Amino acid sequence: MRWPHWLNRFCDPIESSLISQRVRAGMARAQGELISRPCLAGAKQKAIYELSEQGVSVNQISKRLGIACGTVYNYVQKRKS
Repeated sequence: MRWPHWLNRFCDPIESSLISQRVRAGMARAQGELISRPCLAGAKQKAIYELSEQGVSVNQISKRLGIACGTVYNYVQKRKS
């Protein structure tokens, strides 16, 4: 909802507190549950590891497997450590 600009000073904190209450309530409901994204399938993880060991770049791996570059990079880094 849009208010006149002078009213934002009063309404923005109220709206912000409502959002934070909803977030806290959702986190309380999900307590004990996994709320992150699921891991890649084992076959794709294995393919990432094999291709990276062959010296294929992260960019090429992501294009071949249809996975985001950042995801491939994270799995490669996880394997190195």
